[in-house]
Amino acid sequence: MHQGTSGECLGAYREGQDVNRQAAYLPLCEQLGILRDAFLAASRSAAARSRARKQASGFPTLLLQTGDVTQVLESGYAPPEEITRAVDAVLQPALDNR
Repeated sequence: MHQGTSGECLGAYREGQDVNRQAAYLPLCEQLGILRDAFLAASRSAAARSRARKQASGFPTLLLQTGDVTQVLESGYAPPEEITRAVDAVLQPALDNR
């Protein structure tokens, strides 16, 4: 939850889902072929939260980590098709080199 100027908690919702909750991202993970348990474990780690706080400039911010490199894929709302294209653009070169 975000805190407003007068101290009240503000929710952030998309299609009726509270995007502050991990469960809101599970359908997207399924669409992208990301394993549910891997996403949940990674998103709960202290290291992931720390990296997200350092790199996030908009809400929500989607980060993708490949090896030791973490990069911002989207900052702010993006439709699933746009996210898929961004993920593909990052991962496809690695897949082509296999």
